[in-house]
Amino acid sequence: MDNKFQFFQKIVIQAEEYLFVNLNFSPTHIEYCKKDWRTIRYYLESLGYTDFSIAHEMEIRNYFINHTGKKRKTRSSERMNTAITALCEYAKTSKISLRTRTNKTKKLFTGELGIIIEKFIRHEREIKRLSYIRSLSYERELDKFYKFCSENLIKSIHEIDLAFLLSFINQIPTTYKSSIQTAISALRGFIQYLFSNQLIATNFSNGIPRYKTISQKHLSSTYTKEEVERIIESIDRSTPRGKRNYAIILLLARLGLRVSDVSNLKFENLDWNSNLISITQFKTGKNIVLPLLPEIGNAIIDYLKYGRAESDEKRIFLSCVSPYNSITTASAISSRIASVFKHSGVHIDGRKTGPHSLRHSLGYRLLQENTALPVISQILGHQNTQSTKYYLRIDLTSLRHCILDVPLIDKEFYEQRKYSFYG
Repeated sequence: MDNKFQFFQKIVIQAEEYLFVNLNFSPTHIEYCKKDWRTIRYYLESLGYTDFSIAHEMEIRNYFINHTGKKRKTRSSERMNTAITALCEYAKTSKISLRTRTNKTKKLFTGELGIIIEKFIRHEREIKRLSYIRSLSYERELDKFYKFCSENLIKSIHEIDLAFLLSFINQIPTTYKSSIQTAISALRGFIQYLFSNQLIATNFSNGIPRYKTISQKHLSSTYTKEEVERIIESIDRSTPRGKRNYAIILLLARLGLRVSDVSNLKFENLDWNSNLISITQFKTGKNIVLPLLPEIGNAIIDYLKYGRAESDEKRIFLSCVSPYNSITTASAISSRIASVFKHSGVHIDGRKTGPHSLRHSLGYRLLQENTALPVISQILGHQNTQSTKYYLRIDLTSLRHCILDVPLIDKEFYEQRKYSFYG
């Protein structure tokens, strides 16, 4: 059993409930906090910590908030600041002093139908242990169903049939797919509750269609091997900035590292004796070992000897201007890489120019070279091959090999009239 970050998990669960119950945070804002809390955990894991402690607060703030030096905070940094404050305050005092959101209006259910809806929601919370936030989502969606019944003069559960349920589903706005999924889930659960408690004679839930959202990432831009080489060779390595950018781009293009792992690369991650790079991925928390290729090793040495300012900073890549802080944000590296793309002479109109384009181009090229998916998955540090299959969507060359020849059919076949499919 993994005993890591048990205190962290406990605090996250309790802080989530406190934000919702005591401060009226919406489920959407809480999801932002949960996402940032996961990011904080990955960061602590990358530093070798096995759990969260309030002693880490300044280290976390310095990494995610204070290092930017920007007077104007971005929306993402403000959300991260909220997540850090909530986590650390609750760990210290079991309370959170953030601003209370506007009070949520309690849904009011009346009449026979309303009373049964109330009983169902209470049943889901107390018996099925549905989370408080999830049960509030059910309450919100069933309130819409309750109002739909009132508008159609339905006052008793015995007046509800499958046709009515489907008419309600058909009028649900399709703007947010997750809302549709929640509405259908709540409605199906409610009908199953009615049937299992013998309040209705027919289990209409079997006729309610299932709705599954399948999230497809947008296809990232790819560059050919020749284009990538032109981009790399376009860098002026006579300056400290050029030496740094050259080493960074090689890590992105040759090893397919994520920009977060490049910015967080430390001296301790480099094993010069074995020519290996060992890192804990910032995004996934997965440990990966990659070859320290001679080209990359030489570029890093050149940067360290002739481009990097003298500093005790553990991270390898620093800013080229005083006070020579470490480059710790993805956006900082992305802007530098985009500038290299722009001045490389490679045609970039309509294509993305971020670091992920280099990572994606490597994955695409490996697939074109018939590299097995598990091997590509290992190189790119994917948690499973499902992520790697994403690259299959753009490998048109390989897909063409799957095309089957369609045999020609004699003219007489189309002229025959004796088979039933002609009517």
